[in-house]
Amino acid sequence: MIAFVLAALFTHGPVAAEPTPQTTTAPKPEKVRKADMVCRHEVVVGSRMPRRICTTQGEWEIRSTNDRQQVEKVQNIQPL
Repeated sequence: MIAFVLAALFTHGPVAAEPTPQTTTAPKPEKVRKADMVCRHEVVVGSRMPRRICTTQGEWEIRSTNDRQQVEKVQNIQPL
């Protein structure tokens, strides 16, 4: 494995560090403090292990609203 990595490095030569346009123009995302995070356990279909999901309270509210809208959309479908 090490021989493969060394061979790849020697065949391609040194890589010059070029700035990408994303790093120079993209705004830095706002850092979320650990205290602002809300963690919940969700049951995954087909698994016995619940999954832990940590997001902010605002993201939980958005997710809840989207889920509610999807359920209402499915319930309002009229049969042919």
